[in-house]
Amino acid sequence: MATTPRPAGLVRFGAFEVDMYRGELRKHGIRIHIQEQPLRVLGMLLERPGELVTREALHRVLWDHNAFVDIEHNLNNAVARLREVLNDSAEKPRFIERLPRRGYRFLFPVEKDDRSGEVGKETHESRLALLMLESRSQQTERELSEIRERLRVAEDRMTNIHQNHGNEQTSAEPSKRPRKKN
Repeated sequence: MATTPRPAGLVRFGAFEVDMYRGELRKHGIRIHIQEQPLRVLGMLLERPGELVTREALHRVLWDHNAFVDIEHNLNNAVARLREVLNDSAEKPRFIERLPRRGYRFLFPVEKDDRSGEVGKETHESRLALLMLESRSQQTERELSEIRERLRVAEDRMTNIHQNHGNEQTSAEPSKRPRKKN
């Protein structure tokens, strides 16, 4: 993960307030549901308001380099979901500007509240690390589930082959036995 400055504990822009330590977005003080990846995109944009955040930087933070996902599609999806939550438009952006083939920039002026101090920064860094571990853990769990399913299918096939082979031997056995003489 890149060593970029962390956003303040509380960041305000327009009617919105983001608490990066708690992972919450509020509008007029009311908590709004936002998914993890759009929140992480917002966090990266708020780290450097007015500056370009490259697609590559977003890729590195949002997805493990070994992830088997369509990163371009998923990034576009995360930004679209973020715009939806912020009621922003790609055609006439107020908050998030797309810079074609380069990345995104946060347009709106932000107000940062750094009163939380170093403890808050450590909490934020710990939360980001935990989010990344959870994401990798979920991916690993999916991969393990796929492997378990493949093993189950292979075991079923082996059982069927064994049973069919056993039935062939059983049906062939009577003809191999010598007939009793009367």
